[in-house]
Amino acid sequence: MDAGDKFFKLVRSRLNSPGTETEAKVEALRRDFVSSIKGVPEEFLEELFLIFFDKEIVSADELAERANLLPDLVDLIHEDLDDRRDPFRKEDWHQIGELVSEFGTELDESLLTYIMGKVVERRAL
Repeated sequence: MDAGDKFFKLVRSRLNSPGTETEAKVEALRRDFVSSIKGVPEEFLEELFLIFFDKEIVSADELAERANLLPDLVDLIHEDLDDRRDPFRKEDWHQIGELVSEFGTELDESLLTYIMGKVVERRAL
């Protein structure tokens, strides 16, 4: 089981936790996302999370839609994104590319090259 699949199970449990407010679920997802990835600057991960969670979430369906992208982000950071399906919109890729450029000197060269290659493939620069 890859890292994204493992993280998907965690996302499902967070989304299905009864009685928890949306804001608390988002905060728990943020903590889980940041703590699940080692060797990458925490500030970068925080900013990456905000690409998908910086706007107000108005429904449980919207929260689930955004949260379901987190396992794909985990796979992207682990350089294991499934190219047969692209979960991100071109705008998302553009923002990811800008963030990677901003943190370029702080990221591992392999990760930097991998993500920027994905961004270029999608013509999102």
